[in-house]
Amino acid sequence: MRFGNDHAAVKRIIDVFTEDVATEISFIKQSQSIGNVKAIIEHAHSIKGASSNVMAMRINNVAQQIQQLPLDCDVAVVQELVQHLEAELVNFREVAESALGGNC
Repeated sequence: MRFGNDHAAVKRIIDVFTEDVATEISFIKQSQSIGNVKAIIEHAHSIKGASSNVMAMRINNVAQQIQQLPLDCDVAVVQELVQHLEAELVNFREVAESALGGNC
Protein backbone atom coordinates (compact mmCIF):
# COMPACT_ATOMS: atom_id res chain seq x y z
CA MET A 1 0.00 0.00 0.00
CA ARG A 2 1.33 3.41 -0.93
CA PHE A 3 0.45 6.61 0.85
CA GLY A 4 2.24 9.17 -1.30
CA ASN A 5 2.48 12.29 0.79
CA ASP A 6 -0.39 11.42 3.12
CA HIS A 7 1.64 11.91 6.28
CA ALA A 8 -1.50 11.93 8.41
CA ALA A 9 -2.40 8.38 7.34
CA VAL A 10 1.14 7.15 7.92
CA LYS A 11 1.19 8.84 11.32
CA ARG A 12 -2.09 7.13 12.29
CA ILE A 13 -0.69 3.74 11.27
CA ILE A 14 2.50 4.35 13.26
CA ASP A 15 0.51 5.52 16.29
CA VAL A 16 -1.77 2.47 16.24
CA PHE A 17 1.17 0.13 15.70
CA THR A 18 3.27 1.55 18.53
CA GLU A 19 0.29 1.60 20.93
CA ASP A 20 -0.60 -1.99 20.06
CA VAL A 21 2.97 -3.20 20.49
CA ALA A 22 3.27 -1.38 23.82
CA THR A 23 0.08 -3.12 24.96
CA GLU A 24 1.37 -6.51 23.83
CA ILE A 25 4.64 -5.87 25.68
CA SER A 26 2.62 -5.16 28.83
CA PHE A 27 0.80 -8.45 28.36
CA ILE A 28 4.14 -10.23 27.94
CA LYS A 29 5.35 -8.72 31.21
CA GLN A 30 2.16 -9.77 32.99
CA SER A 31 2.49 -13.28 31.56
CA GLN A 32 6.12 -13.39 32.63
CA SER A 33 5.20 -12.42 36.19
CA ILE A 34 2.94 -15.47 36.47
CA GLY A 35 5.23 -17.78 34.51
CA ASN A 36 2.88 -18.26 31.56
CA VAL A 37 5.30 -18.97 28.69
CA LYS A 38 2.50 -19.97 26.33
CA ALA A 39 0.87 -16.53 26.68
CA ILE A 40 4.27 -14.85 26.24
CA ILE A 41 4.73 -16.69 22.95
CA GLU A 42 1.21 -15.79 21.79
CA HIS A 43 1.75 -12.08 22.47
CA ALA A 44 5.13 -12.21 20.73
CA HIS A 45 3.38 -13.76 17.74
CA SER A 46 0.96 -10.80 17.63
CA ILE A 47 3.87 -8.37 17.70
CA LYS A 48 5.66 -10.30 14.98
CA GLY A 49 2.64 -10.10 12.69
CA ALA A 50 2.01 -6.41 13.30
CA SER A 51 5.66 -5.53 12.82
CA SER A 52 5.71 -7.36 9.50
CA ASN A 53 2.81 -5.21 8.32
CA VAL A 54 4.74 -1.98 8.91
CA MET A 55 8.16 -3.38 7.96
CA ALA A 56 9.53 -2.92 11.49
CA MET A 57 11.97 -5.75 11.01
CA ARG A 58 14.07 -5.19 14.13
CA ILE A 59 10.95 -5.47 16.27
CA ASN A 60 9.92 -8.47 14.19
CA ASN A 61 13.25 -10.20 14.81
CA VAL A 62 13.08 -9.78 18.59
CA ALA A 63 9.45 -10.91 18.66
CA GLN A 64 10.45 -13.96 16.65
CA GLN A 65 13.18 -14.78 19.18
CA ILE A 66 10.60 -14.64 21.96
CA GLN A 67 8.11 -16.68 19.95
CA GLN A 68 10.69 -19.42 19.44
CA LEU A 69 11.29 -19.93 23.16
CA PRO A 70 10.54 -23.45 24.34
CA LEU A 71 7.45 -23.81 26.51
CA ASP A 72 9.59 -25.06 29.37
CA CYS A 73 12.04 -22.14 29.33
CA ASP A 74 12.84 -20.07 32.38
CA VAL A 75 10.72 -16.92 32.11
CA ALA A 76 13.72 -14.91 33.36
CA VAL A 77 15.15 -15.33 29.86
CA VAL A 78 12.25 -13.26 28.57
CA GLN A 79 13.21 -10.16 30.55
CA GLU A 80 16.28 -9.38 28.44
CA LEU A 81 14.36 -9.93 25.22
CA VAL A 82 11.52 -7.68 26.41
CA GLN A 83 14.02 -4.92 27.20
CA HIS A 84 15.43 -5.32 23.71
CA LEU A 85 11.89 -5.22 22.27
CA GLU A 86 11.12 -2.00 24.18
CA ALA A 87 14.34 -0.41 22.93
CA GLU A 88 13.53 -1.35 19.34
CA LEU A 89 10.04 0.12 19.70
CA VAL A 90 11.53 3.43 20.87
CA ASN A 91 14.01 3.30 17.99
CA PHE A 92 11.21 2.61 15.48
CA ARG A 93 9.22 5.57 16.79
CA GLU A 94 12.25 7.88 16.57
CA VAL A 95 13.06 6.79 13.01
CA ALA A 96 9.43 7.21 11.98
CA GLU A 97 9.26 10.67 13.51
CA SER A 98 12.43 11.66 11.73
CA ALA A 99 11.15 10.33 8.40
CA LEU A 100 7.92 12.29 8.80
CA GLY A 101 9.69 15.46 9.81
CA GLY A 102 9.01 15.11 13.52
CA ASN A 103 5.26 14.76 13.09
CA CYS A 104 4.63 11.51 15.02
